[in-house]
Amino acid sequence: MKMSIEFCMDDCWVLLSIPNNPIGGLLHEIIGMSDAVNHAIPTEKELLNGLNKGLQAGFIELEKDRFYLTSIFKEIHTATFDSKGGLFTKIETLFKLLRQKKHIKQNEKFIKLAPNEYKSACQKYSEEFMSTYES
Repeated sequence: MKMSIEFCMDDCWVLLSIPNNPIGGLLHEIIGMSDAVNHAIPTEKELLNGLNKGLQAGFIELEKDRFYLTSIFKEIHTATFDSKGGLFTKIETLFKLLRQKKHIKQNEKFIKLAPNEYKSACQKYSEEFMSTYES
């Protein structure tokens, strides 16, 4: 029997931080968008929980260090961003949308970061963000 995946608000925050575009996003870019969406940087645990649940639900794919939305999730992602309200309400909107039906684990894929990979990605995001003010 396949297991269902239960999403929490933090998972939704992370999933909304993955770009809905053809080039996807690198880890530091997802951390940066997470900061923009929720005015906070997710912890390594929050980030990995959201990414792994999204991967196992078939919502995202990882290819050559880039995270992409799948066609299944692009519609949900777009509907969330097209809904009324500001960025903070988008997290709750996605949470409500995902709670409307069961999400069955589609695979056993699992993302594990190398030692210091999370810290390096946060540092890269911080450097890129600060460079916009130093120019």
